Amino acid sequence: SNRHERFHRMYVEHTGFQPPNQHESVEAFQKAAQHTAGDEWPRLNAEARDKIEVTAGHSAGRRDVSDAYLGSSR
Repeated sequence: SNRHERFHRMYVEHTGFQPPNQHESVEAFQKAAQHTAGDEWPRLNAEARDKIEVTAGHSAGRRDVSDAYLGSSR
């Protein structure tokens, strides 16, 4: 959907790496995120998710919401 595409784009623009649902596994995602952003990746991931959750009309921290669009990062 357009919403999925928009949130995917927001995530990549903020973090510099692809969200979990673009990887084969959580481990593959974490490895790629670490490779791209180093130890900053968890913070960038959390910030991007907060922003997307709010944009989707929910409160920041609603990981069930961002998980639906991006896949789970843990």
